Amino acid sequence: MGARSDSETGKMYALILISAVSCSMLMYEILLTRVCALRLFFHFGFLVVSNCMLGIGASGSFISVLQGTFAKRERVWLWRFSLLYLISLIAVYYYLVTHRIEPGINFQSAGEVINFALFNFVAAIPFFFAGCVIVLILTFNAEKVNKFIAWICWVPVWAVCCAPFSSGKQEPAAALSF
Repeated sequence: MGARSDSETGKMYALILISAVSCSMLMYEILLTRVCALRLFFHFGFLVVSNCMLGIGASGSFISVLQGTFAKRERVWLWRFSLLYLISLIAVYYYLVTHRIEPGINFQSAGEVINFALFNFVAAIPFFFAGCVIVLILTFNAEKVNKFIAWICWVPVWAVCCAPFSSGKQEPAAALSF
């Protein structure tokens, strides 16, 4: 068997990166749902989807506006955004767990609204960097987008298959009840 060409290695690298980032982003969404449920009220769970859409939408706009800058050194920017994504996951998780939120928040003062908006803005930061990684891959590998989308569609299956290993419970259905 011959060695893989640089283009084949680059495509495999992109597939692995997009699947790893997508899976970790899905896991972060689940974690964020739990944090919102414990720190706020359960009915604030809808904020997870909103934060995700905010971060990914902002990253798509960011990459679109500065596409020429990223085209020159695509792989370097993928590494940078991937590293920023990992750093932001750790830093944002610490912030979300330690950030002071009053138990009876009712949005009657400007301070409560600003505090809550800050909480949500910070929660969207990892989605921004993950979105940058995914958008860069999809933008600069347009000829293989269908293959990338197929890999992204397998991410929920991958997450469900990994769920029993992340729980101390023995029943498979119980392992899915985060």
